Amino acid sequence: MRENPLEVFRKLSLFANVSDEVISQLAVTSLFHSFPEGVELIRAGDRFSFLYGLVKGKVEAKAEHNGLETILYIVRPSHCFAHSSVLLDEPAFSSYVTVERSDILMIPADSIRHAVRTETGLAYRFASELARTTSLSAREILNQKLRSAVERLAIRILREQKNAPDTNVVDFGLSKRQLAAAVGASPETLSRALNVLRNSGVDVTGNRFIVVDHDALRDLARPALHMDGPI
Repeated sequence: MRENPLEVFRKLSLFANVSDEVISQLAVTSLFHSFPEGVELIRAGDRFSFLYGLVKGKVEAKAEHNGLETILYIVRPSHCFAHSSVLLDEPAFSSYVTVERSDILMIPADSIRHAVRTETGLAYRFASELARTTSLSAREILNQKLRSAVERLAIRILREQKNAPDTNVVDFGLSKRQLAAAVGASPETLSRALNVLRNSGVDVTGNRFIVVDHDALRDLARPALHMDGPI
């Protein structure tokens, strides 16, 4: 890798407290590459050759079956993804596709499995990341089971706005088809949900959501601490 490996690895939360020595060993066989939008990094059912770490950009995890499609989650910068599949050497349960140009660190799967077995600091960080993703998955199951499509969309807008508190404009960077899949709705159901949002404090312009009445949006979403964390 031509970039400074310590600087690249340190941009990922997984390696926040891992020793320079361990990072230097992993960097020998790791790759750092910039991918354009729309690149399928791994296909569902394939085995991982690398653990991927997103340094910049956005990646979606999506799955398809019998003509149906869903977006499981969006990977944000500073996070690795598919920890469990890499650690257990299991086939990927979803495909991972870049949503925009993305800078990605690729660490050979064999190397990361060996490092987790031998380095307690990395093993702890790996366990912490697995716990975080497990918690997110459990919350998403509750979200899908206990909320309507419009409530799921409203919660998603509130979460996104929390990450950018200085603006009332939310742009997921997703097409309508992708957004429908992300909230677990058909395109027709999403269209109806957008009409409800327009009457609940949100201006919808193309793929942009402008929150004009935050209280009305919260009343629609009805966030719950055990499902959403603090919003």
